[in-house]
This record gives sequence, C-alpha cells and structure tokens, in this order.
Amino acid sequence: MAENTELKNEIELKTTKGEYNQKDVIYGCIYLRLRNSNSSRSIALLIQGIEKCKFQVTVSTSKDGEALYKKGYRCGQREILHKKVQLVDSPGGIPEGTYKYPFQLALPDSIPGVFYQRLQKSQKTVHEALIQYILTAELQDQEFEPLLQDKKPIVVHGSSVGNPISRSIQQAVKSFFCISRGDILLSVRLPNRDFATGSSIDLQIGLQNNSSIDVRSVSIRLIRVVKLISNEDDLKKMISASQIASINQTALIVRTDTAPKGILKVTGGGKIHPERQQEMTEMDDEEDDFQTVKLCPTTKCYTTIDTVFDNFCDGCASQTSTQRIVNIPLTAASEPLQPSCNGKVVKCSYVIDVETNIPWTPPIEISLPVAILPKPNSVWQTQELPAWTELCSNAPVLGDTAVPLNIINSDVYKGLTSPPKT
Repeated sequence: MAENTELKNEIELKTTKGEYNQKDVIYGCIYLRLRNSNSSRSIALLIQGIEKCKFQVTVSTSKDGEALYKKGYRCGQREILHKKVQLVDSPGGIPEGTYKYPFQLALPDSIPGVFYQRLQKSQKTVHEALIQYILTAELQDQEFEPLLQDKKPIVVHGSSVGNPISRSIQQAVKSFFCISRGDILLSVRLPNRDFATGSSIDLQIGLQNNSSIDVRSVSIRLIRVVKLISNEDDLKKMISASQIASINQTALIVRTDTAPKGILKVTGGGKIHPERQQEMTEMDDEEDDFQTVKLCPTTKCYTTIDTVFDNFCDGCASQTSTQRIVNIPLTAASEPLQPSCNGKVVKCSYVIDVETNIPWTPPIEISLPVAILPKPNSVWQTQELPAWTELCSNAPVLGDTAVPLNIINSDVYKGLTSPPKT
C-alpha cells in the first residue's frame, strides 16, 4: 500500500492470484481512497518486465613479456514488456471518495519465466541474473505525472516442456566393444515434466537384462545449465582499443567456484569439448582460483553447468529385470532450485541423465528435459487489504481493461477476498 501524507490519499493494488502462465489474463482491482481530489485526474496501470545479467571476466594480455590482467563485468539487459494503460481519465478531476476499479490485462505469449541467481565469493559478485515482472497502479495529476503508486511483483512461469514422458533404449552388450553378450533394455518414465522448486521428482527406472553380464548400478544426475548473454560490449572499457587490436589470443577467465570435478563449466561463443580440458590452465589469484579458456575478445556468453543431484541405484543381475523409483529433491544446499527460463539474456534449463554401469561395456544413456517452476508469489500470499477497501464501490474502467460484470461476480474474483487489516 502506498500513501501520500500531504494529500491524505491512498491507493492499493491487488490481483486475483500471484502466479501466471504465458498468455494468461491478469484480473485484479485498484482501490483508491481519495480525500483530497485537487489535481487528481487519472488512474493508470503499468506492467513492466525486464531481464538482466552481469558476470565477471578477466582479460589477460602481455607487455614486454609480462602477463597483465584486468577484471571487469560484462552486462546484459533487455526490456521484455512495458505497457501502460489508462483505466480512468477525468479532466475535471476525480471526485473525493472510495473507489474500486476492476481491471483485466492479458500477458503476451513467448515471455520468459521469472528467475534470480546471485553467486558471490569473498563478498564479491561473480555473476548475477534476474528476470522479473512488476505491476504498478498509479494515481496521476493533470499532466499524467504520478501522484501515488503501488507496485506489486507477479510471478510468470516459463514455457512447459510437455506432457508425461517415457523413453526406452535397447542396446546390444559387447564386452571390450566386440564380444556379444546379449542385450539390455533401459526405460525411464516421468509422471509429468513440470515440477515446483523445493519439491521432488519420482523417476521410474526399468531394466530388462537379457545379457550374460550384470548391471552393477544405474547413475542418476540432475544437471542445470545457466547461460548469461552480454549485449553490452564493456570489454573495451576495461582495456584500450590499441591493446585489443594487438591481442591475437585473449583469455577470458570465468569463475567456476561451484564446478564439480570432471564437468566443464565455461563456454563462450560455442561449446568447448571435454577433450579440450587438458588445454585449460589454472591461475592462482590472490584470493580465488580461475579456469582459463582461450577465447576471442568478443566472447559474450557465460555458461555454468552444475550437477545439482548425483546418485545411483542398484542395477540387476544377468537374465533378470527390475523396477526402481528414485526420488530427486529439487533443492541445492537446502535451498529451492532456480526455476527454468528461456530469455534472450538469461537462460536456465534442467535435464535428467540416466546411465548404466556395466563392466567393460559402454553405458546405456537416456536424457530427459524437465522444467522447474518458480516459488509461489510470497508478496501476494501475505498481502492483506486495508479495512477501507471494504467501503469501495465499483467504478467504470476504460476500454479493453474493463472487466465484464459476469466475471466480476464469478469465482475469478474470489482471490481478492482476503481478511481486511484493522
């Protein structure tokens, strides 16, 4: 709730729910308590969506045979959505009173879901990424400048990856890649592929071992890939143009503090294959370790790959079959996982990898993409309407934002019936 003590006016914004999918219609109300109507002309509704990121980089070059390093940040930012609509326009001024303005506003399709991640080391930001949406109710003066505002976040889910899925692979088993030992059928099933962060996934695994070799175990991993894309070329701000021109090979050093062993965490401008890991070098900084990958100065991508779950279950003996259910918690260090998103600047995706462990035999592998949904909108859940909103009467709204009466009187608006504050 926003309050202007000079005008003694109040404005309150409340939506019927806190979370939305792409193309959903946002229903809600703007409540206005107008005690002094001087200069008050209009009511506006603004929705904004932004995505932005920054990640730390270190450029290395040499001068007179001496290695030189300079740290800085690459940044990315994009306005996803910016729309302002006038709900009320009264050139003669809005009369004093208490009003309720029901509104509707459709979200566009193909907008990314919300996201936030910040990684720090030694109280310094290594990388930070954000996708957020803000809804603002605004009381405006005669020049359409804001007099009062009330802002509320809304949670937008990313696009779904689809319905329940089952996959299976039947593969011939060959010891030492040449001696045939029969075949093994590996199958996995997910009851759905959209999961709330902080919950868990029950992954169903089936094995039909028609070979003469035991399957020792089955490995299960949940892998997260976060990609940040810079659209601001601040690399030139860190070193001079003459230095850039003289550099044939520039080392872009990206922190990889959470990288599990054996997993390559850094890419730029394209994938770096695991066989190139031996080309990577490590530099001992005064306070941190870095992995160094040789890239061109125009590299604008930062990618981290984390294994957030890594476990195994028992396999099965030769000429037997088995069914297993593996529970995968959607937490990391007791915190809910970041949600999936697919923005232009910030991307986050998850995949479940299932792999057999068979002696002297190539593994059988299946990968399943999954979507992690964001946490519920805690601001909406805890918001309570002040007591004066109970006295508000419905007021007309302009244009397409007006809500039909049958919807106002339907179950849609039951989300606004929170207990009033005293």
